[in-house]
Amino acid sequence: MKWLLKQIGSVLEKLKVIKFSKKDNINIIRALKAQPLFLGLTDKQLTILTKYIQFVTLTPEEMEIHKKINGADLYLILSGRLEASQHSDQNDSLEKLSEYSTNEILNLLSLTDAHHAVHSIMIGKIYEPTTVLVIDMGSFRKNRHYASIHSVLLKNTAYYFYERLKHAEQVLFHTSSIATQSIDKQLEEAKIRVVFGLFVVRMFIILCIYTLSLRGLAIVETGFGDPTIVSSTMLFIVSFFVYHVMIKTHLPLSEFGISTINWRRSVVEGVVFALLLFCTMLVIKLTLITYVSKFQHISLFDFNTGIDNTFHVVSWKKTFIMLAYILFSPIQEFLVRGGLQGSLYCFLTGTKQKRIWVSIIVSNLIFITFHSHISVLFGLTALIPGIVWGWLYSRHKTLIGVSISHILVGISVIFLLGFTELIS
Repeated sequence: MKWLLKQIGSVLEKLKVIKFSKKDNINIIRALKAQPLFLGLTDKQLTILTKYIQFVTLTPEEMEIHKKINGADLYLILSGRLEASQHSDQNDSLEKLSEYSTNEILNLLSLTDAHHAVHSIMIGKIYEPTTVLVIDMGSFRKNRHYASIHSVLLKNTAYYFYERLKHAEQVLFHTSSIATQSIDKQLEEAKIRVVFGLFVVRMFIILCIYTLSLRGLAIVETGFGDPTIVSSTMLFIVSFFVYHVMIKTHLPLSEFGISTINWRRSVVEGVVFALLLFCTMLVIKLTLITYVSKFQHISLFDFNTGIDNTFHVVSWKKTFIMLAYILFSPIQEFLVRGGLQGSLYCFLTGTKQKRIWVSIIVSNLIFITFHSHISVLFGLTALIPGIVWGWLYSRHKTLIGVSISHILVGISVIFLLGFTELIS
């Protein structure tokens, strides 16, 4: 008994369940009453039961000593965490059965079934120092008070199973609810991807027709000397068809950038970019006409030259060209950013950053074709601002800022600086 008191005292002191004198047997009974398995037992019954109880401390360092579990014993985890395993039928390796932690019971069938013995169950892993209350059920069954005590233990076991099942049901319900929400979300995303997939296909068809039609502008230019009116009319027709396709998706137009959300911030960032690009081009042109003899005859600011070299028109149409550019810059942004970039982002898979940049790059390759009828080099030059506008659009999801920035860049770089003269 002194040894038992010493063991219990050491365990409970570590657990800080209750502090007691080693010689006071009453405190041992109080400690057992704190465990749900022993609720309802009288002090006399608990005193009888203590004869068949051992408190064992299992440590990771001494796992091999405590590896085997007696099939006739009942193990109540007072503190710590361990893993129960079983020998595989196919090989000699251990298969994990379950993990047990504080107030959980291992080998509970030894209490419910007198003939149950599971010698194949072993402690597979001890995660941390674990204190276990071990009841020798084989010896306890021989006691004449076994029946009365056993009935109370069975009642508590039934309640234990009930709590475990209720917890498992709650976990299952929560898990199934999350799974259902996840499936619904995936189905919704799949539907949206299908819608945008069809939209992207139709967009490519329309833009391919438009791009091929641009090749005919050379004939128009040869025959009539001015392709501007024709190209502007074609762009307007293309935008009409794209808008019609957008309506057929039954999605809100805000999905395509037709929205005033974050418009102030997008305008500020778009104007700042236009000013930075203008200053950069101004420095480049000033450097070229100052230090490169080939460009020294070119004026720093030349509105007339910028339009003439870009659109090849007579002077009376220059004002019309300027107004047309202001009008159709937002239409280009509507097609490239709102129509193509936005739909590609929703259609593509992968990480958010990957979808953003793939949609920006692909849509800007289309953006280049809008300028290829002027010159290939001019189209390639338009790629840099196009990527920046695509990035701004991905940030704010509105066409207002990028459209204003597009207009400012065109007026300042193409018309005011006449930068196309350097390219040509």
